[in-house]
Amino acid sequence: MKIVKTHLLKALITTAVVAALLPLLAGSLKRSEAVVTVIVVAKDMKFNQTNPTIYVRPGTKIRLILRNEDPGMRHDLVLEALGLETPIIKEGESAVLEFVVVDEGLFEYICSLHPVLMKGILVVSDQKWDQQTVSRGPAHSNQEF
Repeated sequence: MKIVKTHLLKALITTAVVAALLPLLAGSLKRSEAVVTVIVVAKDMKFNQTNPTIYVRPGTKIRLILRNEDPGMRHDLVLEALGLETPIIKEGESAVLEFVVVDEGLFEYICSLHPVLMKGILVVSDQKWDQQTVSRGPAHSNQEF
């Protein structure tokens, strides 16, 4: 009888622990479903005139759209540390990258054809950002620079 009570107690404790963790797991699943759309415009040999820093939270799905508005120039966007790159596009064309960055960090993005002039940083962090922040994740999901 004592063995049955012990097994029953272990089962109840396991159930309670799993039940307590479910909301946390559900929250992380919802977070990864959010999509942050970032539009980067290549023009005048820069990304968005300022080569901006892009801020997102870890686990956020990012839809990065590169638009080439630079007359007579070809551009791409490369995140080498993440193994991502758009094709090289001509004026008037667009290219899309969709990805999720799980780990926090700083990731440089460049135009591989003009890396000295066209570069910026993707910041993946859980820290809170001020009003100057480009993107804060799901609450500010569609951003154009």
